[in-house]
Amino acid sequence: MTVPDTISDLGPDFVKFWQHWDALPKDDLLPHLSDYLDSVVPELQPLVSMMDILSPSDMRIRLLGTRITDMIGELTGSTAETLYAGQIRQLAMETSWRAVEQPCGYAVKRTLRSRSGASIDSAGLVLPMARGDDGRRTLVSFNGIPRREYYLDEEMKVSVETVKAFGPPTWIDVEAGLPA
Repeated sequence: MTVPDTISDLGPDFVKFWQHWDALPKDDLLPHLSDYLDSVVPELQPLVSMMDILSPSDMRIRLLGTRITDMIGELTGSTAETLYAGQIRQLAMETSWRAVEQPCGYAVKRTLRSRSGASIDSAGLVLPMARGDDGRRTLVSFNGIPRREYYLDEEMKVSVETVKAFGPPTWIDVEAGLPA
């Protein structure tokens, strides 16, 4: 597929992530998680997260890249409640559910809040994976994160507390259409 303008506008690493996802073998339009994991792009993987979407109200963090873990702490296995604040949580989960149901991808701008109250902007490109043998639906996300000095405090401790703003998403067609 051609790189959508929405992705090109995010920057070259987002384009590289899209091209890698798009080049993977597909089953019903989507690559399998195992194919992705067998061929990760090493320089991008520290900025990748994976979420299992179990229902419209249940999103679990499956994996966080090392740069993300540096920024927000180790949250693998946690639910969306751990990361997203209040009504933002519901929007993030509904958007993720729509992405696995359609299926489709999306680009989104998020604003993170540090413990000191500072705002940190982070773009994300979120793409669906084929259902696993266990029936799980997984989204893989490439995340734009600023340099470490923007999210570590003076003692080099993680300083991001929560996602305080999310979206709206820009839907990306993976040849299965877009949500209504």
